Amino acid sequence: MLFGVSSSKAYVATDTSINNHVIIAFDVSLNQVKKNLLCSGGEVQRSLKNIVQKYRLLNDSCDYYSFVNFSVGRDIIDFKDFVKPSLDKKGNAIAWIPFTNFKMMFSQHGRWDDIAYFQGCRRAADQGYGPFPLLTGAKQFSLLSVANTKNGKYANRTYIAMVTDNWYAGMDNYQKEFLRVFEGKSVKQKPKFDAYYGPITSIFKFTELCSEPIDGNNDGNYRVYLYEVKPTTNIALSSIVDYPADLGLHRVKGGYRIDFNYQSVDPMYRVERIEVTLKDNNGNITTAISDDNNRIFSKEVIETSRLPHDSVNMTIRGWIHQNDTLYGGLLMNPYDSEYPRLNLKLRIPIAKEATVFGFPLLDTFWWWFPNNAKHAALLWELLIVLILLTLLVFILRKLLLKRAIFIPEDSSIKLSKLD
Repeated sequence: MLFGVSSSKAYVATDTSINNHVIIAFDVSLNQVKKNLLCSGGEVQRSLKNIVQKYRLLNDSCDYYSFVNFSVGRDIIDFKDFVKPSLDKKGNAIAWIPFTNFKMMFSQHGRWDDIAYFQGCRRAADQGYGPFPLLTGAKQFSLLSVANTKNGKYANRTYIAMVTDNWYAGMDNYQKEFLRVFEGKSVKQKPKFDAYYGPITSIFKFTELCSEPIDGNNDGNYRVYLYEVKPTTNIALSSIVDYPADLGLHRVKGGYRIDFNYQSVDPMYRVERIEVTLKDNNGNITTAISDDNNRIFSKEVIETSRLPHDSVNMTIRGWIHQNDTLYGGLLMNPYDSEYPRLNLKLRIPIAKEATVFGFPLLDTFWWWFPNNAKHAALLWELLIVLILLTLLVFILRKLLLKRAIFIPEDSSIKLSKLD
């Protein structure tokens, strides 16, 4: 299961800026006072806006938001139905929507009370006795509910803003809460719950950042709780990508060029992009970027005079997609401070000059294999050997022919008249 202000711009998976996905999750297992607050919208929307702006989570259309609602009945068949995306007025899931502004976010999808409350209540009613919140699994299943394994949208960081009274049926322990909610049916239901809960918690962790009160509730517990979702493994680029130690810095005609192929060695991670940069003596930066064939190639040839004689500083960065089938939306960005190990700074030895029998191969005589110094030098050596052999054969032939021809001396030649 594991393998796998308004703006018109769209987020690209290889951007250097950091984008966010905010999942807004509504708990519909509420008393009447909190139900009225949620359905009226005003105070809840104000608190959501405050907490999102406090952390600058939604800024332009590079950022995404989703609306989900959660509740459970004791006879639920598939726990994927525990949390579901809310539907807009056309029946489409409100998931991975590019942010424009808060007014549009809260109004463009249809009736607020239906989106935030009634859709979840109707679903829970079909699941038997309930609804119950089952809060200890709400964060994990909120993530699962907006899995984007097919839509190709990514976020560098994911947050869950949960609108809830934070009432756990059995305190903050999902096993106790589960037993309290399902009572005699817990033995039957728990394996179905764990089938999703276990894999999600093995690859994602959920950290509470803060909470924002919702004005108008009578006990002060009805709030917006903000959680950040992070991968449980802090991966290093060198552990998931196989690349040459010299980062493909090769001597070519006219100077040096970066050119090499790489491959991912772990199916859990897909390489979206690799970037290699080199700074020369003049402070100029040369960048080589991966193509669709897993090749890094710098179009620019770096002149030999621009590089030190012994070694040069180079940096390799990777944009890595966590290729899981549970969420599928996490893209680890090397420009994000959360993933410093996706940046590697290396001191790379400068490749020796191409030589022909110990003499440097001058660019003036670099007539073939312009991107391969070794082949160019080898071909020259072969040609020189062939030329020398040809000359040797010619000289030997001349010598042998000279010895084989009889040239008599004048005294040995006599002329006589025949009768």
